[in-house]
Amino acid sequence: MITELSSPAVEPVSLASMKQYLRIDYSDEDVFIGMLIRAARRTAEHITGRVIAERTFRVDESSFFGGVLPMSPVSAIASVKYLDPNKVLQTLSGIDFCPHPVSPQFFPPASGWPSLATAWNAVQVTCTAGMNPVPEDIQNWIMLRVSMAYENREPIRDVPVEELPRTYVDALLDPYVVVRV
Repeated sequence: MITELSSPAVEPVSLASMKQYLRIDYSDEDVFIGMLIRAARRTAEHITGRVIAERTFRVDESSFFGGVLPMSPVSAIASVKYLDPNKVLQTLSGIDFCPHPVSPQFFPPASGWPSLATAWNAVQVTCTAGMNPVPEDIQNWIMLRVSMAYENREPIRDVPVEELPRTYVDALLDPYVVVRV
């Protein structure tokens, strides 16, 4: 299970940049535009399978799952904790971390993985994930997506979603999609 422990301190596209892109010089719709930026970022994260805006997460698992984290990119691991067979929370030390862009992984200490309690959250990894810097293609996609949502505030009528054409805008995210096997 993945739990988001903190919200992004900064979105990939600032409100000021978005307002300049939309050619808006008033503040009446700042809250609405901010909401559209966050929604577009979350959609981009869903499409790509990557964390775009940097923030802190905790991953709870029943085993050490080979040390491969279910998110990317991960820039740091704050802690790896586990429940020992007596269900006492321990901190694992002596791990190595490989910040691979697609499959970030941590490796066991020289002594190997410790024994665990039987629990859904026997292993608890706290890590920082997100792109820093965010690629311009993704920033551009977010700006285009916000612009379309800002200009078209009504749902599309008489066209099923599956019939909407895939545009070049959506193709901007293609190089960043993580394919999990």
